[in-house]
Amino acid sequence: MSVPQPSIKLEILEKPNIGDHLISSRLGYTHHGIYIGNGKVIHYSGLADGLTLTSGVIEEATLEAFHNGRGYSVKTYANPHFTGLVVAQRAKSRLGEDQYNVFSNNCEHFCEWCINDEHHSEQIKQAKTASTKGLMAFTLLRTIVPPQVSIPLSLCYGAYCLLQKNQNPQG
Repeated sequence: MSVPQPSIKLEILEKPNIGDHLISSRLGYTHHGIYIGNGKVIHYSGLADGLTLTSGVIEEATLEAFHNGRGYSVKTYANPHFTGLVVAQRAKSRLGEDQYNVFSNNCEHFCEWCINDEHHSEQIKQAKTASTKGLMAFTLLRTIVPPQVSIPLSLCYGAYCLLQKNQNPQG
């Protein structure tokens, strides 16, 4: 059985603008960074280098190394707090920071801080919502079916909710 992939269109652009929030698809999540010009991106390395929940450093990388052949898209904001060179300067101000945590201080949190001065990760919010729905399903199911059935069904339902949200980011 194949797992549906999120319907986020990612492409390699000719040239992003300084201060752009770049997003590159990975298996099961998206990686985020700030374009600072001259083919360079600042990002929290964290999961970009493999599965690690609490290690990584904010570093400068080439655009190619950032997207690693997976392409990228630019996240647009209706009313960003900061733009362009100011965003790039904010990103540079945190170079070398080593406070990565997948749940509370990841690459998306970093980019949102650079642009909106807010510490936010939509991916984490979606995962928490899916987990809550899975837990609610388990609470209901455990009263009518044995754990051997209720646990896998609840996990599948939570994963389904997460996939549905990723396929319809506006919903």
